[in-house]
Amino acid sequence: MIPYRGEVPRPRLPWVTIGLIAVNVVVFAYQATLGVEGFVAFVQQWGAVPAEIVESLGEQPWAVWTWLVPSTTSIFIHGGLWHLLLNMLFLWVFGEAVENGIGPGKFFVIYMLAGVGAVLVQTLFIPGSELPMVGASGAVAGVLGMYVLLYPLSKLRVYFPPAFIFRISAMVFIMAWFFYQIFAGLAVGRTQEMVGGVAWWAHVGGFVIGVVVHLLIARDTVNWSDEVPREQNEQPA
Repeated sequence: MIPYRGEVPRPRLPWVTIGLIAVNVVVFAYQATLGVEGFVAFVQQWGAVPAEIVESLGEQPWAVWTWLVPSTTSIFIHGGLWHLLLNMLFLWVFGEAVENGIGPGKFFVIYMLAGVGAVLVQTLFIPGSELPMVGASGAVAGVLGMYVLLYPLSKLRVYFPPAFIFRISAMVFIMAWFFYQIFAGLAVGRTQEMVGGVAWWAHVGGFVIGVVVHLLIARDTVNWSDEVPREQNEQPA
């Protein structure tokens, strides 16, 4: 199932979400100009390689930049067009509502923390992998975690191949997605490589970090009794 639209009202344009999508698209457009060898080299240089992160932490645990830089840059790199399009679709569908719910500043902070944290969680589970991790999926997973806290009763419009379109509860869709990531991660086990190129534990980590950090810095926006966050539901006297 592929979500293509949420049903949460959008009172203002989500500029941070739009900006993040634009950066990802521009970076991928640049990657596409490098040719096959250049594309691969770019991913290897700016992606996050778990084995290299573990090695740098072992040799220079105080040198934060040795793991923080690749963990950050990897969020804006994608391994293919479909990879990019799917991540950006999820970011738009869920990100615009979350940004409106908690504000652009908090949204950007949590997005980045979820993205970097997702890389570290994947590294913790598969420390020996020499495959570079790239993609916004860990950060986007954090956005899904925030969406559950903000709009659990809302509905999503989803596309189910080959030609079915229907509405589904946001809570049902997101929690089904989350538990699928866990089951897939457990099925893969602690192998040294990502199966199918998917970093399952990065998705789980990003989601959990999104939820936890949201509760720490944006707890006042959590609302389990309404489709619209408390701050949007208030009317002027």
